[in-house]
Amino acid sequence: MVSKIKLFLTLVFLQALIVSAQINYYVSPSGNNSNSGSISSPWKTVQFAITIANSGDTLNLANGTFNEKINCTKSGLYIRNKKNESLYKRR
Repeated sequence: MVSKIKLFLTLVFLQALIVSAQINYYVSPSGNNSNSGSISSPWKTVQFAITIANSGDTLNLANGTFNEKINCTKSGLYIRNKKNESLYKRR
């Protein structure tokens, strides 16, 4: 009986880790929405990324111009510039 309880608690813990795992997605003006959203295969539009991402996920935006209107009704998404890149260029 004790081993069944331990197994159950272990499975619950592992499920919680999977559910709470943050996923990093990447978006670039030169990407493609049929890509995987990985760093080497980014999506093209922020709106597409928003529809795929879940609460706790991070959308990393590459340098460039995203000419789109976005509608985000989800909470808990993180949208930031891709590491070592700046979203805004000074003139």
